Amino acid sequence: MQSINSSMKKINHSNEAYKVTVPPKLNSTSVNNKIKIIEYTLPENIKKEFQDFCKKIANNPYDKPEYAMKIMENKLKKLLPLDFLEILDNMSKHGKPGLLLINGFPIDNIIPKGENPLDRRDKKEKTSENAMLAFASLMGRKLESNPKEHDGAVVHQIAIFKEKSNTASSKGREPLHFHVEGVHEKKPDFLMLVGLEGDPKAATGYFFVGDFLKDLPTNILAEMKKPQFEIRSGDSYDVVEKGVFSLLEEDTSSDILSLRLHDTLHERFKGLNEIAQNTLNFLQERFNQLKENNPYVVGDISLQPGQAIILNNAWGKGEISGAMHARKGYAVNPDRWLQRGYIQKKDAFDDKKIKNGYKEALQDVLKSKNLTYKEAGEVWRDAMLNTKSVKKYRAKNPNASDAQAVLYGLDTTGIKEII
Repeated sequence: MQSINSSMKKINHSNEAYKVTVPPKLNSTSVNNKIKIIEYTLPENIKKEFQDFCKKIANNPYDKPEYAMKIMENKLKKLLPLDFLEILDNMSKHGKPGLLLINGFPIDNIIPKGENPLDRRDKKEKTSENAMLAFASLMGRKLESNPKEHDGAVVHQIAIFKEKSNTASSKGREPLHFHVEGVHEKKPDFLMLVGLEGDPKAATGYFFVGDFLKDLPTNILAEMKKPQFEIRSGDSYDVVEKGVFSLLEEDTSSDILSLRLHDTLHERFKGLNEIAQNTLNFLQERFNQLKENNPYVVGDISLQPGQAIILNNAWGKGEISGAMHARKGYAVNPDRWLQRGYIQKKDAFDDKKIKNGYKEALQDVLKSKNLTYKEAGEVWRDAMLNTKSVKKYRAKNPNASDAQAVLYGLDTTGIKEII
């Protein structure tokens, strides 16, 4: 697809101040004059402080992700700028911006090279994984574990696996066409990608789909809403799976619309009747035309170490927002390494597991020899400040100090939240 300039807000944040600019190379009057991408540079001190905290907690998030979520969220919540937290909150609730590019994302100082991706994962410290769990929790969500993909790990290693190196998959080198993630099953709401090792040829492409859908004929949109399409899994799955879905799903109770789409539909999509197949043929032809003349927001980002993106996986309230994504180019660096997380809604069972994990983490903090008394006290203070009763007191008494909020606001319901 031919790239055009996109509307973008860029925020460079230092410890003293930040400024918002629209860089000259980006056209601020493009599609509907909407901000579709926000680029945010985090303060430099965050990486070091978060690295140190992760080392002292010393939990393996692959073994116990629920243990890490709240304690890491609380730590990052204290470090991250308030305007950035507002961006995350708004994105989680409304799906906008469609793409958030983060510079200065916390990762490990030493990134192992030249080995099997899983060996490299096990040898590295776990700063990036803990940060990914914390970001999902800050958005009021979780990292989704899928037992059928990447051995059920909550964080996926997007790297070159020897046995899959020649495939167009998350474990291969080949380019990936534009697609919505998880089209053949329960699709995640957001996709997070974190750069650990870059590549001079391969980049993450994005194609915002909202305006593309608005330009489709009404009869095509009507057919897309019918569950008459068989969709199969991609090459990263060891066992092929299939499911029957509509391409454009609508939850009438919440007014949420969600899209399942791929720009090479013949590879994984099949219409279950003639009209459904004709609909796929029409969409495929439209995608083919766009490769010659594309009027929509499209581009790519070559993620470097310490860069991350959070991408709306093609959903929205009342209208589709977000983007399809791709791997543009053939990966030539054998050590190219991104980490991926599926950010998804939580349910009551998730909340219970996370609460129990947090209780375990708080108990371990009291016994930890890695933390000073002051540091352990700060962890517990954060736990108390984040209870509902203390937040309620704070709302009524905004000028109260932390000590006052805990002393006068913490009640028995708040105590039960943390013990």
